[in-house]
Amino acid sequence: MARFVRSLWAVCACAACWPAGMVLAQPDADTAPLALPAGVERSPLIEEPKTPAELFDAVVLLVELARFDIAPVYFQAFLDTNPSDADLIALRDKYGTGEFLRFTKIPQLEALAKPLVQRLNQISKAQSQDPGYVDSQLQRLTGPAVEREKATLELRNLGANAVPEMLRQLAVAEDGDLRDAITIALSRMGQPVIAPLIAALDSPIDRVSQGCIEALMYLNSEEAVLRLWPMTFSEDFNAGIRDTAAHALAKIRFGNAERTRDLSKVVALHELQQRANALLTRDLILVPEVEGQPIVVWSWDNEQKTVVSTEKSPDAASLDEALRLSRDAFRLNPEQARLQTMYLAALLAHEVERAGWDTILTADTSPAMQTAVSTGVVPLQDVLKLGMEMGRTDVVWAALQGLSAIASPELLQPSGGQPSPVISALNYPDARVQFAAASVILRTNPRGDFRGATRVTEILRRALTDPGQARGLVIDSDRDESTLLGTYLASEGYDPLQAFTGKEGFTKAAELAGIELVVVQTNISNWALTQTLANLRADARTAHLPIVVYGPEDVRKDTARLVKRTGNAMFAGESPAAESFWWQVGPFLQSRRTPPMSPQLRSDFRAIATYWLATLSSARKEFDVTTAEPELLPLIPDPALSPNVLAALGQIGTAEVQTRLADWAFNDQASLNLRAAAAERLVAHINHFGLVLSPATAETLQQRLGQPQPSELSGAYAAIMGCLKPNPQAVGERLRNFAPTP
Repeated sequence: MARFVRSLWAVCACAACWPAGMVLAQPDADTAPLALPAGVERSPLIEEPKTPAELFDAVVLLVELARFDIAPVYFQAFLDTNPSDADLIALRDKYGTGEFLRFTKIPQLEALAKPLVQRLNQISKAQSQDPGYVDSQLQRLTGPAVEREKATLELRNLGANAVPEMLRQLAVAEDGDLRDAITIALSRMGQPVIAPLIAALDSPIDRVSQGCIEALMYLNSEEAVLRLWPMTFSEDFNAGIRDTAAHALAKIRFGNAERTRDLSKVVALHELQQRANALLTRDLILVPEVEGQPIVVWSWDNEQKTVVSTEKSPDAASLDEALRLSRDAFRLNPEQARLQTMYLAALLAHEVERAGWDTILTADTSPAMQTAVSTGVVPLQDVLKLGMEMGRTDVVWAALQGLSAIASPELLQPSGGQPSPVISALNYPDARVQFAAASVILRTNPRGDFRGATRVTEILRRALTDPGQARGLVIDSDRDESTLLGTYLASEGYDPLQAFTGKEGFTKAAELAGIELVVVQTNISNWALTQTLANLRADARTAHLPIVVYGPEDVRKDTARLVKRTGNAMFAGESPAAESFWWQVGPFLQSRRTPPMSPQLRSDFRAIATYWLATLSSARKEFDVTTAEPELLPLIPDPALSPNVLAALGQIGTAEVQTRLADWAFNDQASLNLRAAAAERLVAHINHFGLVLSPATAETLQQRLGQPQPSELSGAYAAIMGCLKPNPQAVGERLRNFAPTP
C-alpha cells in the first residue's frame, strides 16, 4: 500500500515539486498519447511518459492500479524505445529484480516480460562477473555506514550473481572485519541468494560454510533446514560446524538459537527420507522461477573455490536433490537397510542421467556401478524392487545392469512371499528393462522349469525383429488416411507400419520389436477403440508404448476419459499436414521420462539375443528355441549375426531350416564364408536330424552338388555329399573319377 501511495503521488504531484530524476517529467507539448485498446477507460496518467524510465514507471503504476487492460500498451512502448543496458540497470537499482519477475506472473504482461527478464539477467550476470566491480563493493562494506548501505544495496541488486565472488573473497579474506561484513551483507540480500548459499554449505573451507550457515540463519531460510540436519548430527563435520548448524536450525525452527536441545535426529531422518522419496517418486518436482525455463542449479566448485550455476531440466534438478537428500539421510544412519536402498537407487538413477540411457553401465567404466556391484546381490535386488515400486525406469534399468555382473540362482527365488523381482521385471513396461531382465535370468544359469522361461525366449525373439530404428505403428481402417499418417511418422524418422484392424494392430505391436509410437484412429474396427486400447495396455509387450488417439476434433471430448484411463496416451485432432500433427504430438513425446532406444543399443540387443539363442539351443532344454525359427531365418546373411544364427538354427530340426541352409550353401550371390558356414551347419543338421528335405528339394541338392563349384568350397560340399549317404554306384563313380596325386 505504501508503494501504491508513493506511485500515485508521483503521478498527481505538481511537476515543479518533482525531485531531479523523478519519472514522468513534463513532456513536450507535441507528445502524442499512446493508442489505447478500443472500449477501455481512459488512462489514469496525467501526463504521457516518453523516456524509457518514464514508461517503465508508468507500467509499475498501472500494475499497482490493476489496469491490466492498458499496462501492456505502455510496456510495449517501453520496449519499443530499445532501452539500453544502463537504462535497465538503473531501473533494477530503483525497483529491484523482483519487480521485473512480478511482471512475468501477470498473464497480460508475461510474453513481454520474459525476454526482458532474460536480458536483465544476462546484464546483471556480466556485471557480477566483473571481479573489479564486485570487489569495489566489498571494500566499501568496511567503510562508513552510508558506504556500507550503498554497497549492500548494489550487491543486493546484483542478486545471486554476486554471491560467487563474495564467497571467493570470504574464502581468502584474512581480515576478520571484512569476513563479518561479507556475511552480514549476504544475510541482507534476501531470497535470491539462498540457493547459492545452500550450495556453498558443501565447501570444505570452514570459514565459507560457517559464514553461509550464519547468513542463512539471519535470512530465516526454511529451505536450508534439510541441508542443516546432517551438518548438525553427522560426525562427518567438525564440532564447530555442527554447533553453528544446530544454532541456525534452532533459530529457523523455533525462533530461538539457544533451543538446540529441542532438535531431534529422528525428525531429521524422517524429513530427509520423506523429501527424497517424494522427489524419487516424482510426487514432488522442482519447478523453475519462470515457467518453461530450465532450473538454475548451484553447486560448489573446489577448483574455483566458490559456487557455480548450471541450467538443468526440472527432472534432472529433482534427481540431483533426491540424490543429495538420500545421501544425507544415509549419513545419519548408514546401517539402516532402507536408507541404503534409497541412496543406492538415487545414485544409480543419477548415473543413468549422467552417462546417458544408451550407455551400458559396467563396474569397469562406471565408479557408481562399481560401488553398486560391490554391495552384493541382496542390496541390488532391493534397489530393483524399489525402482519398480516407484516406477523409476532409470533405477530398474541400472539395477539390472548391476545384477547381470553378479547374477546367481538365488535371484530367481521368491522373496517375502512375492515373485522374484528379476522375473517380475520381464513384464516391466519398458522394452530395454525387459531385455535386461531376460539377460540377468540367463546369466543365473537356471536349471529346470521356472516361471518366466517362455517369456525369456519371447523377449529374445522380439529383439531379433528390431529394424535398428524406431518404428511407428498406424492402426486405421481407412487405407488412404493410414498411408498419410505413415508419411507424417516418416517425416520424423520413424519406420512406419500399418494395420487396418484393432486386432491386427495389437498383434503387430506385441510381436514386432522397435515400435516406439502407436497411432490409433478413433473409428477403428475389429476391435473397436476401447478394446484395442485395453488390450494394448493389458499385455506386457505393449503396456509401455505411447499411444496417440487420432480423430476429428468433435470427438475429443467424448474420448477424453478413455484417453486418460489408458495412460501414457493423448488425443490428436485430424491434421492436414505433418507440421500440425507434430505440433500436437511432439510435446507429448518429449515429456516422456524414458527416451527411445538408440539404433546402436537396438543393434547390441539383437546381437546379444542371437548369442543367447545359440547358447540355449545347444545346451539348455529349459528354453524352447524352436519358437524363434521365423525370426532367425531372415538373419542368416547378416555377417555380424550369422555365426550365432546358424548355431541356433542348427538345433532346430525342421525341414524349413534344412532347406534354407542348403539354399545359402549354394547361393552364388553370398560370400564364400557364409556359404561354407551354411554348408558346415547343413552337414551337422542332416547328421543330427536326418534328411528331412522334401524329395524334390533333395533331388535339387544332388544336382547342385554335381555342378562345378568354387575350389574354396570343395571340402564343404564333399562333406554334404558324404552325409547324404551315397549308394554304391555313386561311391564307385566318385572313386573312378578321382586321379591320385603322383
